Amino acid sequence: MALIDIGSSSVRLVIYSDHCRAARVLFNEKHTCDLAEDLEVSGGLLPDTIQRAIAAIRRFATVVQHREIPWTDVHLFATSAVRDANNAATFINEVQQILPATLKVLSGDDEARLSAYGVAYNHPEAVGVVGDLGGGSLELAEIDVIDADPLGQSLSLPFGAVRFKTLLQQDPATLQKRVAAGLADVPWISAHSTERFYAVGGSWRNLGLLHLSMSSYPLAIIGGYRVARTELRDFLAQVQVMPVAKIEGCRGISRKRAAMLPFAAMLLEAVLQRGQFAEVEFSAMSLRDGCFYVRLPDSEQQVDPLIRACSCYLSPSYQHAEAEALYRFSKPIAQAIPTVSPRIHKALCLLGNIAQSDHPEFRVEHALIRVLHLAAPMLSHQDRAWLAVAVASRYGRIPDRLMTTKTVRFLLSESDYSSAGALGRVLRLGHSLSGGATNLLALCRLSWDHARVTLDVPRDIAYLLSERVERRRTQLERSMLLTQCPTK
Repeated sequence: MALIDIGSSSVRLVIYSDHCRAARVLFNEKHTCDLAEDLEVSGGLLPDTIQRAIAAIRRFATVVQHREIPWTDVHLFATSAVRDANNAATFINEVQQILPATLKVLSGDDEARLSAYGVAYNHPEAVGVVGDLGGGSLELAEIDVIDADPLGQSLSLPFGAVRFKTLLQQDPATLQKRVAAGLADVPWISAHSTERFYAVGGSWRNLGLLHLSMSSYPLAIIGGYRVARTELRDFLAQVQVMPVAKIEGCRGISRKRAAMLPFAAMLLEAVLQRGQFAEVEFSAMSLRDGCFYVRLPDSEQQVDPLIRACSCYLSPSYQHAEAEALYRFSKPIAQAIPTVSPRIHKALCLLGNIAQSDHPEFRVEHALIRVLHLAAPMLSHQDRAWLAVAVASRYGRIPDRLMTTKTVRFLLSESDYSSAGALGRVLRLGHSLSGGATNLLALCRLSWDHARVTLDVPRDIAYLLSERVERRRTQLERSMLLTQCPTK
């Protein structure tokens, strides 16, 4: 499947590997065209922005054609700038002469709902409000993925970073008043004060990256980055008066994007003041992910994206059967640690062999780095760190000298670090005990009585209890004691 997104700021082509919940992105390219530039003043698309957009669309059409993607699998849509421009018909006609796929101009409500579905695509427990700041508009939508009907009220407001570029430079006070007046007409937003605000869109993602940089935060992954609303107050005020030259270059922020961040900060401040949310999560997802998600079969939409994503890392020598056997074997230990969810426990078992083919001297380090940086936007930073420590501990002791060790220790409490190490050592014990033979592992039982780990093995295969197995059982027992009384 391929998506061509004619946005207000950029035109983008995304090609997906297949129709599944955790599809890989095979190609992702954008061209900055700024179709919404001065739209508030001129009322139409400017000739030079049209020219840039058409050039990008011609390139994308050629790529799609030569990758032999059927045009029935190519979905083409345009957003706020094309929807609102008084000369959109001419532009649309030119696009349709290039592309056989039908161009759909999304309504504001379409945009809001698809952005919310983009969050739902990788956040199966999302509850709160999704806000998508684009070049031409701001979309807001209520979301509760756990509910039978996951989306509530939604709307689109004409507040875009590209659309208001001139007004922001000339009269920021007037712009602030317009934003406040627009948000005053959204009464339902204040009903989510105990929940999360999901910040979607390139400008807000880059704002999150700037906060990462200014906070000296050690993990440069924006997806899943969460900040308490109260912690953002001073930062957002600071960015609104910060020189663009100071913003540019932080975490790779471009000059053009840097120029939009004061407006993005002002708008986020206004939204947070109106909604009084508990925290903000900067999301790596987008309207495009929502477009992909709604086209999945119902059965695939019900699949947990984390479990699907982790399944992709199974090696030919390590299949679902072994992961499932390790899950059953380690379950009594996982259940003894209240902070470990069955979902994260299952993900650990699927990732357990991720570094087995690496050089033995580097398996711990490689597992730690690889899992911490998985292409898995559904993970919070704390879950990433927990899984990284658990998988690395399956291969041995994690050295304190590694920079990645310092990162995961920053992200995890001492007790969570200990619990991750304990679950990793269960997998290490299970692999040593059975040699990867799932039928042997199924015959053995672990238990924990708050003081001792007991490993029960049938008498006729008691010879499996080697010196190495006993040593690893003892290591696991020590780790479990640490989960109860973590070192300060």
